[in-house]
Amino acid sequence: MNMKGLYIANSTAMLLVSSVLIGAFYFQFGLGENPCPLCLLQRIGMIGVIFGLSLNTYFGLKKEHFGIVILSALVGSAFSIRQILLHICPIAGEPSGYGTAVLGMHLYSWAVVIYIASIVG
Repeated sequence: MNMKGLYIANSTAMLLVSSVLIGAFYFQFGLGENPCPLCLLQRIGMIGVIFGLSLNTYFGLKKEHFGIVILSALVGSAFSIRQILLHICPIAGEPSGYGTAVLGMHLYSWAVVIYIASIVG
């Protein structure tokens, strides 16, 4: 892939992760679902991924910028996996997840998918 294609790929990934954050803000402000502390930490991880990708598009492709993306994705996925593990075995009589499910998965489960895609990408 040539350099222009890599810049387009970074910009597209930045747009996708930003759209995920916009969706999370819609759930918070539009639907009135306040995020838990782990959700806020996951958002910070996504902002770190966006920051690393934006460094790639502005200053050029460098391994340090990809390192920021991978490190942010690893930290964010740790928070997401922690939240998933908290909800795997719910207490009897309580709901099995936190927040509204989107396409059958909760937002913290989708966050793990986004982080894994960021690391693989």
